[in-house]
Amino acid sequence: MTHPFEASGTGRNVLAVDFGTATTYLCKCPGDQLSPQGVLLGGEKDGVATALLYRQGREPLVGDEALAEFGEATERERRGYELRAQFKPDIARGRDAARYAGDFLAGLLREARRQRLDVEPEGREVFFGIPSEANAEFRSALVRIAREAGYGDIQCVDEPLGALAYHVFHRDLPARDALRGLLVVDFGGGTCDFSFLRRGRVGASWGDMTLGGRLFDDLIYSWLLDQNPGLEDRLRASGDEFFVQTHLCREIKEAFSRSMARDRSKPFSRGVRHYGRLNAMTWEDFLLRARTFRPSEAFQRFQHSLGADPEALSSEPADLVGRFRRTLTEGFLRGRISPGEIRFVVLTGGSSQWPFVADVLKEELGVGEDRIMRSDRPNAAIAEGLALFPALRRAHREARRTLEEDFPRFCAQELEPLGRRYAVAAAREEAEIVTRELFDGPILQRLRLFQERGGSLGQLRRELEEAAAAFSPRHREIGVRLGQGLLEELPKELGGRTEDFFRHHGFQMAEDEEALPSPVEGAILVAPDPLDPLSRPAETLVLALFAGAGAVVSGGGGMALIASGPLGLAIGAGLGLVAGWTLLTQGREWSRHKLEDLSLPPAVTRSLWSGKALKALRDKFLEDLTQNAETNLSSLAQELVHRETLRYEGEMGALSELQKLF
Repeated sequence: MTHPFEASGTGRNVLAVDFGTATTYLCKCPGDQLSPQGVLLGGEKDGVATALLYRQGREPLVGDEALAEFGEATERERRGYELRAQFKPDIARGRDAARYAGDFLAGLLREARRQRLDVEPEGREVFFGIPSEANAEFRSALVRIAREAGYGDIQCVDEPLGALAYHVFHRDLPARDALRGLLVVDFGGGTCDFSFLRRGRVGASWGDMTLGGRLFDDLIYSWLLDQNPGLEDRLRASGDEFFVQTHLCREIKEAFSRSMARDRSKPFSRGVRHYGRLNAMTWEDFLLRARTFRPSEAFQRFQHSLGADPEALSSEPADLVGRFRRTLTEGFLRGRISPGEIRFVVLTGGSSQWPFVADVLKEELGVGEDRIMRSDRPNAAIAEGLALFPALRRAHREARRTLEEDFPRFCAQELEPLGRRYAVAAAREEAEIVTRELFDGPILQRLRLFQERGGSLGQLRRELEEAAAAFSPRHREIGVRLGQGLLEELPKELGGRTEDFFRHHGFQMAEDEEALPSPVEGAILVAPDPLDPLSRPAETLVLALFAGAGAVVSGGGGMALIASGPLGLAIGAGLGLVAGWTLLTQGREWSRHKLEDLSLPPAVTRSLWSGKALKALRDKFLEDLTQNAETNLSSLAQELVHRETLRYEGEMGALSELQKLF
């Protein structure tokens, strides 16, 4: 099965590089196909360690191979080695860090060629991810270093946009959701970056350029030293300090974090090769150490050698969890961002997997677990998203064209007929209930009394109108209930059909949380006023009753009064019924307007309506009510169909914006 986004045409191939402090990820993708492929320079391992090993008289090694070579070397061999790592944050501040970065990036291309991996920058669009809050000096330094390393004229893209593209591609974020308030937390090996995205663009960014996984590596390193007395001296003597601190302790940190994410109540233990062991590591102990963190002497020496920021060299205790929380909240205050604006939180970077990260976000932002988005590859997500930019742009353009062509058919053939079916069914139910409760009850009762006792047409009219008026609250209740039922059931069905339509075309619709126009309750949900001639059951009844009877008795003479309006028709038709009787009893000069108040004897009224005529009258009553209710409920159904059209238009607008973004 192909991916739902089908891009066509030609485009330059893409190479994306997420140059990280601890790990670097490369991803390539054809410019016209949504088929990203991670570059596995480290064998089967996802990503490659950002590490560089200088060896006297030989070219440097990079990545995991550099760490393995150093780790397996003898003490004598290490005298000619220089292992470097965690230099990325300092490329704009230290000359040595910039040199290490250039040698490392060039080494990646050299290693790829050696492994016959097709990642040549020439002929490709090359994207480098960059922290949103990185200053101009850092960006300029990265562009220069990458160009000198053989990557050509690179494009620097804010890393949170790569995370956004990743989740759009994997359909974790429907188009409209992708453009709502989004907080991207990129907590990696060297930095902790926050980016608030409005409409898919970085509206505010901030972070801590020294808070990262390397501090937690050092926390584990100090923990290891505490549990293994004398180890520090042995490591210094053998020259293994840096290797254990930056590599082995990082592996333990990642395993410990995964273990705590599963179950914080279970202690963690792990051996550290021949160097020692960590026993009974608990979450509570970790939090205590994280809140009173002091960098080790080995860490300080290494950072000093890189010309690191003095903040990274401080030996004063620091609350790492508190720094994360403070950085988050201070950024919200500076950017004047309300926590309520955050629709989703996207976590990227290895350090974002620490359980305390989600804890702090939930506490400070009030978001639920369902609003915190993670990926199976949190470290690789940015590189993959960056590699997808050109193909996503083409794919969204093609998808919009297909959707625009198909939606009118879908609306005409599925949504509108569905709305009509629901409206007709509800209208029939309403009319049947009203007919059963009103016609078969008080209306029929009054007709039979009129037949038995006689009386005037005017009095009968007034009694029928009174019966209708008395029934009006009940009629309103029925109308509201059925209208509300329509509002509850039909949107679900319509929404489900629309979502199926989008899924058929490869998209997931966003949850409908935006305000949409509401139906006019006064016209739709409330049963009609009994004084409305179109909805007065009594007048409808009188109309049908007397018009039919009058036509039979008077040969249609009474129908001449139809033009006088609904009430005049009802009464006038009834007058036709008794015209012959009045001629015999009162003469031709009797005033026509007085016929309404003429008292008819039972001998006349008993002969008015047969059982067959009453049934026909009931059928007419039911039919008129059904038509009236259908008119009202069809308006509601049409409005609900229109709401689906608005949802569609919202998604299409979002797709258009995303297309421009990528």
